[in-house]
Amino acid sequence: MGLARVADLDRVDLGIDTAADDASLALLRGDEVIAQHAWHVDSTMSKELLAHLDALLVEAGVTRQQIASIAVTNGPGTYGAVRTGLATAQGLALALDVPLAGIGRFEADAALHLEPGRVVVATHDTGRAGIAWAAYTQ
Repeated sequence: MGLARVADLDRVDLGIDTAADDASLALLRGDEVIAQHAWHVDSTMSKELLAHLDALLVEAGVTRQQIASIAVTNGPGTYGAVRTGLATAQGLALALDVPLAGIGRFEADAALHLEPGRVVVATHDTGRAGIAWAAYTQ
C-alpha cells in the first residue's frame, strides 16, 4: 500500500541546509517561501534537525506527505553536519517517494548575486579544513 498523494496545490518543496553550525530549513510553494527556520546548532545536527523540521511543518500547517521534493546542500561544509543533512534528506525522500536534489553551497550562495559581467566569490567556513571558496561569473 503506497502513500496517498495530496493535490498538487497543497504540495510543498523542502530545502535543507546543514553545511555549517548555522542550519536552515525552508518550505516553498512555487516561488514563495511559506515557512523557514534558521538556527545555530547547539549540540549536534543529528539531535536537532528532525525536531526543527517537525516544528517547521507545524508552523506551516503542512504534513510530511505534502512534501513534493527535497533539495539539500551537499557541501562544502563541516563533515558531520553535511552528512547528517544528506542522510536525513535521503531517508525522507525514500520514505515519501519524492525527488531529491543535491545543491552545492557555493552555487546556491552565488546565484543570489550573479549579474552579467560581475564576478561573485562565495566563501564558506569548512571547520578544521579552513575556508573554501569559488568564483563565478554569469
